[in-house]
Amino acid sequence: MAENAVEMRPVPQELKRGKRNLLLGVVSVFALMNTMSGTFVQVFFSENYGVGCVVAIVGNAIAPLGLKLMKRLGGSLSPKLSLLASTGAMLFGLGMALFIDSLLVMIWGFTTTTASVTCCLQYIQDMFSMLKASDGEKAQWTAQRTIFPVVGALAGFLLGPCFFNNLWQSQAAGLFVMTLMLPLLLQLPNPASTYQAPSAWSFKDLKSPNMRLCFACLLLQVTRNICRETLWGPSITNRGLDPTFGFPLDIWCWAQLNFLAVFGGVVGTVMSQSLQAQPTNRFFIVMLAFLCWPLFVMEIRCESFKSLMMSTFCAATLRHLSTPLMWKLFDGIISSEEIGLLVQASAYFEIVLGFVVPITSGILGFYGFGNIFLTAICCLLLLMLALMVTWWFIVVHPVPQEVQIHGEVNLKKHVQRLVAASKYRDVPKTQRSYAVRVTGPGKVAGKYERMGAHAGMPLYQGEQGQKILYDPGSGRWRMVLSDEDCPFTAAVQPGVEEPPRGGWEAPEESWGLLPVEIFKAAVSSVRPVPNCSRGHSLKPDKRTGHSCDLCGKSGTDYRCPEGTCDYDLCASCYAQSLESAETEAKGITEEQLSELLSKLQGQDPVTGASVVFRRRDKADLGTEWPKIAPRLGHAQELWLEGLEKLKAKLQEDAGFSMGRVLETNHPYDAKRFSWRKEVNLNGADALEVFFHSRSSTLDQKARFKIFSGGLRRMCAGKFSRVEVAVPGSSDKVWGTVLERDEAAGKWIVHLDTEVRPSQSEETSWPAVGEELEAKSNGLWHRATVAEIGEDGTYLVDWFDRDEKDRKKTKKELRKPVERPFDHRSLEDIPRFSTFQGKLCKAICLEQPVTKHVRFAAGTTEVDEQGVGRMVGDEIAEFALDLSSPLAPLSIASFAGPGPAQEGGVGVGWYLDLCATLGGPSKAQLSKVFDCLGGGESKISDQAAIIQACFQNLEEVQQRLNSDVRKMRDITLVFTNSCSSNKVNLLPDAHVKPLGQQF
Repeated sequence: MAENAVEMRPVPQELKRGKRNLLLGVVSVFALMNTMSGTFVQVFFSENYGVGCVVAIVGNAIAPLGLKLMKRLGGSLSPKLSLLASTGAMLFGLGMALFIDSLLVMIWGFTTTTASVTCCLQYIQDMFSMLKASDGEKAQWTAQRTIFPVVGALAGFLLGPCFFNNLWQSQAAGLFVMTLMLPLLLQLPNPASTYQAPSAWSFKDLKSPNMRLCFACLLLQVTRNICRETLWGPSITNRGLDPTFGFPLDIWCWAQLNFLAVFGGVVGTVMSQSLQAQPTNRFFIVMLAFLCWPLFVMEIRCESFKSLMMSTFCAATLRHLSTPLMWKLFDGIISSEEIGLLVQASAYFEIVLGFVVPITSGILGFYGFGNIFLTAICCLLLLMLALMVTWWFIVVHPVPQEVQIHGEVNLKKHVQRLVAASKYRDVPKTQRSYAVRVTGPGKVAGKYERMGAHAGMPLYQGEQGQKILYDPGSGRWRMVLSDEDCPFTAAVQPGVEEPPRGGWEAPEESWGLLPVEIFKAAVSSVRPVPNCSRGHSLKPDKRTGHSCDLCGKSGTDYRCPEGTCDYDLCASCYAQSLESAETEAKGITEEQLSELLSKLQGQDPVTGASVVFRRRDKADLGTEWPKIAPRLGHAQELWLEGLEKLKAKLQEDAGFSMGRVLETNHPYDAKRFSWRKEVNLNGADALEVFFHSRSSTLDQKARFKIFSGGLRRMCAGKFSRVEVAVPGSSDKVWGTVLERDEAAGKWIVHLDTEVRPSQSEETSWPAVGEELEAKSNGLWHRATVAEIGEDGTYLVDWFDRDEKDRKKTKKELRKPVERPFDHRSLEDIPRFSTFQGKLCKAICLEQPVTKHVRFAAGTTEVDEQGVGRMVGDEIAEFALDLSSPLAPLSIASFAGPGPAQEGGVGVGWYLDLCATLGGPSKAQLSKVFDCLGGGESKISDQAAIIQACFQNLEEVQQRLNSDVRKMRDITLVFTNSCSSNKVNLLPDAHVKPLGQQF
């Protein structure tokens, strides 16, 4: 099992060359940020100390959380981008504080400034620690890094508030200078970082020794820092307000103090790099940490500005020098993996103490110049508690000494005792892992946890339900997928109760087996074929650009199917090689076949029948077959021939001797995919498809398209695909046969219509896995949606597997454009556009009949008023069927005899609207059907009138029954079929699911 490796970013070459302007820019921005932060926090609130305390307290509490987020950002992006982000946030917070008088804005400026300073220090530390260069370059860099931080800090200090006496002007000038220097950060190198992004943790991950250790380290760090902010800030502020104290703290003085703090921080950071490379000295580190406390007391009690400047510089130097060394002090007690966990815990504890310590001091009145003595007592109590906890870990439980021995090592002379590492001693037996990891085939690979016992031996269960157990019947370990599937077994090692780490074997039946009769039939049917130089049989594969390996002729017809073999033959050389092979080949004798069966024949472990194994004991068909039949092809071809014969026998026993069995991806994954298979059925008169009960589908959108060439009309039946001619035009509509009455010559066809997309589908388009077209370089290309981002962008996979330009917006996506002749749906014809998404049918006859019926004036009897008979005297009513769009109107009933019935027209015959409106009576009928739907007059445009009729069929039916039935001397056209031509067969068939079954 591979260990998790820390990914290290490479050190750029520009860092090795040591560009001076880069380091100068880093420290300049760093110094300027500290200068502005001191002015922003302490001087700005000199007139309102209460608001200043709130900002300091809340800012100190939120700063560790902001630092944690910045570290997370730095771990996921880079130290450079982390520095840019934090600097931008700081500029925004300080800029808003100049114009908006709000407490939240002030806290934001303080918090972002603190996080930015920490990120800048981390950036410098990364450059120092990860410098990989020659000795000369290292020496040059060491000489530079002591002088340029000073020059950079001085430049940042001079560009700060020194030029202005007004507070607001100094803040504005500092922001302006920092904004100008921000582009310089873009030129910074991106150093490698040794710190990973913080991982999720909880308090239960901290063991009791680590909790005490974390508390001891916090007492040395957190109380020192936060108490200093609580005591030092109010005292200095009160001094600035008290003119009798001795020295006023104006903007210039605060700028000098912040410069010394920056300078001391840079010096401490540089010194900590060299000290960390030295062996651990516990006494030196402890004394270095506690030296900070007298300096803090001196800051509180000093009465001269020079003493305050010296204490500020020393405190900043020791703080940045001791902090990285304190964690090193405990490296021997805790493992290196746990240091990151404790650092995260310290950040959360610092949030709590950031609220508790200053607020408690304020409640007790331990702030201000008058209560310095009581404040010092509290600090000493905390210091004593820190000493006690630290002494417990340093003296009572000392860190093991590391000794380097050069030369020959003798355990008896040089080693007194050996101690196990803490990570092995701290883990109790109940928490140790007894898991087994299996690497191999995907169905058995994974991690197996110990779940109990079986037959007196351990029982292991995998992530997918697999099991490793002991079988007392066979005396072997079994790797079981299910009750009947055991792909691997292993022998039991004497005296060992655990599964072996090797020696697992697959059972003989997993390699394949065939009935003896089928195997003998396959052997007898094998014929010699030409082979390549490696013994592979050649297959038909025409290559126009290849040359024959025998005669050198350009253009070949046969090729070795193996991808690693480049062997081609032309047709003439293949024929000669085949004739030579048949001459040289010898048939398999009975003795040879019996010898082969004696090595491979056995009994089926399930049925007990006699079978031939592909691999049995130490015998293998791949090695035995070339020994007896070197000219009769490869053993793989023999086995495939046996499988084909076995499948043919199974199909014949099931009654499907002419059928083919195809394996489909069912049940399939819930994503878009396509599948294609070609089957050849020689001599078949008809095609009928059967689906297994397990061929289930997840929804109603799965489709099978079955294309068949040369299908006979007499064999066409249900689900056959046909083409129906549209009356009155040259258009065609495709459909699927729902029912066929061969005796009556009637076809009931379901016409193709596109399903109208629902509103939810439109809003959710496109989904993951959706096939579409995406725009790239001004052109549209086929692609599939791979991922949808939170920002609304889409990641697509191109059909040509190109990895460029994959991120797209929704405007750059569209649904696939239908290819020409991809379909012929009903709504593709304008007159039938209103039928989209509806179930439509057409009743067509093999021999359609059309009748032109004329209701002529003067040829019929007249009534008592001398009026001749009208259309309505014979036709009582016209019916409307919206499910039959090709012929929606028909005769519902007759009122009496007439010319229509005399011509053979009966009830149910369709009125051919197109032929009627284009016939002899088009002038009269055009006036009747003009202005349908309230539109404008189209009496001169016959095509427009026909289209209006099909889009307003209810109104057409009304006018037929009211106006046309009153007319005389007109001609109407009737037909007994929805199409004037017989349907044409298409070479495909449609299969769709009904529920979850096909």
